[in-house]
Amino acid sequence: MAGASWEGFVIETLTAAAASGTLSNFYRTAADAEIDFATNAAGPAPLGHRNQA
Repeated sequence: MAGASWEGFVIETLTAAAASGTLSNFYRTAADAEIDFATNAAGPAPLGHRNQA
């Protein structure tokens, strides 16, 4: 596997293995800086943070 197909495989595998209720997303700025995969784990929010689900 190479490039985008490997990235897609990893993202699908991590998403499938995550706990039920875990949210996944990606972020890209107007300048094209990006985070390919970010999660918001299910369960109570860490102290000082609010869940936005």
